[in-house]
Amino acid sequence: MEMNDVPLGTLIYGDQKNYPGSGLKTQHAKEGSSHNSPLGLSISLLSQINTIYRVPVNHPNMTLGASEAKFVFDTVAIAISAMVTDAYARYQASKKAATDSNTP
Repeated sequence: MEMNDVPLGTLIYGDQKNYPGSGLKTQHAKEGSSHNSPLGLSISLLSQINTIYRVPVNHPNMTLGASEAKFVFDTVAIAISAMVTDAYARYQASKKAATDSNTP
């Protein structure tokens, strides 16, 4: 596993010992835990993907049919869209904050 590879559960819940700064839930709590925010949606979707599909699929006896695999793929695509939306909003906010701090 490369340093940049972080397990999905660690990304969601954090592991400060092995991956300092990880844990979307920690960041979300600092921001007020709004469930209708892109970060809240991302956490919800990633948690569901991890619990329902990621962990069980690692079991050698579990297989996904075509319709199940398509559903997982679509769910992951929605999660990625939510994460991109959140990242863009954070970028815009930081850009605005930098502009505001430079204005006398």
